[in-house]
Amino acid sequence: MLAGWKQRMQAFTRRRRQMNVHERIKENEMAAILEDEMPRFIKMTKPTFFLRPEMERSLHQFLQTGGGQRNYAKPTLTKEARQLALFYNKELSLFIKYLQKQGFQLKGNEALFAHIFLNHVAIISFQQLQKRYGTVALRNEHISTVFDRYLHMVDEERYYDIDHLEYLRQNLISKRIVPVTMNLYRLKRQLKQYEKNHEDHQINKFKRRLQENIH
Repeated sequence: MLAGWKQRMQAFTRRRRQMNVHERIKENEMAAILEDEMPRFIKMTKPTFFLRPEMERSLHQFLQTGGGQRNYAKPTLTKEARQLALFYNKELSLFIKYLQKQGFQLKGNEALFAHIFLNHVAIISFQQLQKRYGTVALRNEHISTVFDRYLHMVDEERYYDIDHLEYLRQNLISKRIVPVTMNLYRLKRQLKQYEKNHEDHQINKFKRRLQENIH
């Protein structure tokens, strides 16, 4: 079970207990639409930036506005903020309109939408990298051993991508090498420090760069 998914599931279950039978039936209908359509949307758009914990709040805020397009002062935005604004305006807004054509009602189901969306982002990202790399960590290994394997397996430009870091984090947690409280930013700092302290990785990176320029 992915870390983070469990906490969202517990909150979702508590909310379900407070519903009456009619509300649960209606939510089940809405959930069925989302579960059917969400995987294709996630695979098409690849919104892996939602793996960042702070993005959950942003998503809830967007959904509370009705999921419509919003105006952003784009010249003042960072690259990440522009990416998010583009996703909200171009992809997610259209997806919600598409879902509404299928019978989905966003109003009153914002939490349900966020729950299913975030779960699918995490699960699909993990499954895709699991298929690509296999298992990164083994039980009872030291974290430095896992870091070494990860840096050899993954392309240099992907070391610190959010989806790859989250994949590494989930592997470490599942093998009980780090606690579930280990967050992405702390893991990133530790990995950077490990890479800096091990010259062989720097030499290997230099070697790859040389090989890329062989004609």
